Amino acid sequence: MVFQDLHLWPHLSLLENVRLPTRGREPNADGGVEHWIKELELSRLADRYPGEVSGGERQRAAIARALALGPKVLFLDEPTSATDVEHAVTLSRILRAEASRGLTILLVTHLIGFARMVSDRVLFIDHGEIAAEGDVTIIDMPSTDRMRHFVSVF
Repeated sequence: MVFQDLHLWPHLSLLENVRLPTRGREPNADGGVEHWIKELELSRLADRYPGEVSGGERQRAAIARALALGPKVLFLDEPTSATDVEHAVTLSRILRAEASRGLTILLVTHLIGFARMVSDRVLFIDHGEIAAEGDVTIIDMPSTDRMRHFVSVF
């Protein structure tokens, strides 16, 4: 799970933060830590500490850490909240690729465009209740006034 707070250790470099939970585990077939550092475009920042990089770079490090564990299910809370547009596109590409390999991804986002890029299934939650659900086409054809309003704003 990648929390919105990210929970990186401030005294460890980004590389050490990504590597820490993988210690003592067999390396993933895809190369594990180094693979995800490269994929999430963190190679030049790997030796920096969380306080020395941007929020988006910290966010990508937290996502790399989760992916390096080789999860079967990945939970993401606002994975693009601190990310610029280019890195959001990179993240969407990575998530789609991992989903096509069988990774189940549950994510919360307020970014309709991002949801459209990465989702197979959408749940629109209003006041803690599922107000609409379906494939990604429900974004373009909202079934409730609240969803229509939300989609029109974002």
